[in-house]
Amino acid sequence: MQGNPGLTINENNGEIRVKPTEVGQYFIGISVDEYRNGTKTGTVNFYYTLTVVNCNEQQIFDKDIYKDTTSIQTLTLCQGSEATLTSKQTFPDPQPEFQWTKNGKTIWGANAQSITIKEEGEYQLLTSKIDGCPDSFESETVRVTIMSSSAEMDSIPPICDTTLPITLHAIPPGGTFAGAGVTGSTFDPKIAGEGKHEIQYVIEGSEACPTSVTEREVIVSRSPTVDLVDVLYTSRDKPISIGVKDSLNVAYRWTPPDYLNDVTYANPTSTPSRGITYMVTATNAYGCVGRREVKVKIVESILIPDAFTPNSDGINETWELKGIEGYPKCRVTIYNRWGEAIFHSTGYQNAFDGTVAGALQMPGVYAYKIRLTENSPELTGALTLIR
Repeated sequence: MQGNPGLTINENNGEIRVKPTEVGQYFIGISVDEYRNGTKTGTVNFYYTLTVVNCNEQQIFDKDIYKDTTSIQTLTLCQGSEATLTSKQTFPDPQPEFQWTKNGKTIWGANAQSITIKEEGEYQLLTSKIDGCPDSFESETVRVTIMSSSAEMDSIPPICDTTLPITLHAIPPGGTFAGAGVTGSTFDPKIAGEGKHEIQYVIEGSEACPTSVTEREVIVSRSPTVDLVDVLYTSRDKPISIGVKDSLNVAYRWTPPDYLNDVTYANPTSTPSRGITYMVTATNAYGCVGRREVKVKIVESILIPDAFTPNSDGINETWELKGIEGYPKCRVTIYNRWGEAIFHSTGYQNAFDGTVAGALQMPGVYAYKIRLTENSPELTGALTLIR
């Protein structure tokens, strides 16, 4: 075996020393004679193989990491599954040392050329003491991500048909929402309309995970409609019912509470001493709200005589209604004893003078109906025509 210094053996302890000057594989045989009392009693032979390499020689290594037979730099795993990463580089004996790392930190016990992984992170293999030399190299990095095995979508509380579009939320990201009123990742209750709707979230399948679909039900509730007139008329301090068309499962609240017998009734009674505007708020079981205003106006009294005398004496010749001029859209109707309307006018610019189409009406008692405004109470009574 070529060396400088050459091969030597220490006769006292049997230590062999050599500094080889040529690479190669060498077989070394040692013969040991045993003596007792100066007499040779036997011989023992030992054989060794010594490989000499050039540690200064530049080597080219395969730094790729493989899954099965494919070189990879990224890998997606389905949640709960696992995969084996390995280096395909071959080494002569003695085998080098291997150490896997995850996110730059040592994985204790991961000292083989392969590793089975089930967690996401960046994996790398450090190979050292190659051919017995201090050489080492780091593999390419493999970035592993975990994909959820099933899609999950947040629940959607009941929503009103007047609500602005809401954003839908689901995991894992990257899926597709579908259903009535759905555009992208938003749900518009106005487009979907009243009722129950199914919304789907779909994660398309891949090599790592199969297609996953989840569904959520959303209820779109119609906001309460408050059926109420705009204006009501009443006499001062006279009770009047403020009625809405009641709906089931709707709670009402009137404001202000002035003059009302109960602010939670659908049809409360107001006894106003002045004009007032009420706001009613209707709330259904899903929290959807409808509102409406009504104005209560005070109708001032008019003077209605119970008789008149159209006899051409210049006194009390017409049925004069004092104060009626304040109600230009009033309706006045007079009926004979058989219930026939003999006089009707909208507005009362021309007072009833006891004639119909120029014909004198018989003396007697006539009925009347007067409505001062569209929504004011109807005034009824009797008048006597005297000649």
